[in-house]
Amino acid sequence: MRRAVKGLDHVVVMVDGIDAAQAAYERLGFQVQPRGFHRKLGTANHLMIFDRDYFEILGIVEDTELNAERREWLKAGGGLANVALATDGAEIAFETFGAAGLQPDAPLAFDRAVEIGGRTEQARFRTVRIPKTHMPVVGFFVCEHLTPQFVYRPEWARHPNGARGIRGVTVIAEQPAKWIPTLERYFGATAIEREGDGLAIIRRCSASGSRTWRPARRCCVRTASRS
Repeated sequence: MRRAVKGLDHVVVMVDGIDAAQAAYERLGFQVQPRGFHRKLGTANHLMIFDRDYFEILGIVEDTELNAERREWLKAGGGLANVALATDGAEIAFETFGAAGLQPDAPLAFDRAVEIGGRTEQARFRTVRIPKTHMPVVGFFVCEHLTPQFVYRPEWARHPNGARGIRGVTVIAEQPAKWIPTLERYFGATAIEREGDGLAIIRRCSASGSRTWRPARRCCVRTASRS
């Protein structure tokens, strides 16, 4: 069965000073990919690719209507801005989120150039964003990879520090339990579990699509209370 959300694809951290951020992650032992540019979005990024997900640092290079929200996020200090969710299709996610009353933006198509074996290729994506009015603590969107072969490359997933993937994402929020009804609209009622004063969003996913537990991929997003 094709699903609107099938796990974690990547996380997006907004940085004010992408050169310094690139150098900092390289010092931490990550293989940081060369800078990519999203012409339509007015942003530039560096990726740290893992086996089945990745970490993205993102900076603004040109003010556009499409990055106005991200510029406001930077004014507040930047940091974790978005959790990008894996999907079987942008159209499926758009229809599912719309039926749940989440008022998703229409699917947005964009690309960025990547160098592979001396050739320039275009990595192409389609995303569906949920307005932050529904989840102001952190932004969610789904990301459909139209050319995964230009992103998930095994030679890019070899990091000097041994990193293999993202274990989970923790978001600090006031009264996490109040977000249960909203999170259920994103992920379904069976995906939300209480963990002490916080919550965990559980997605059962595997490369084969079977519903088996994979501990390293167990937590998509966790919320914790602020003390």
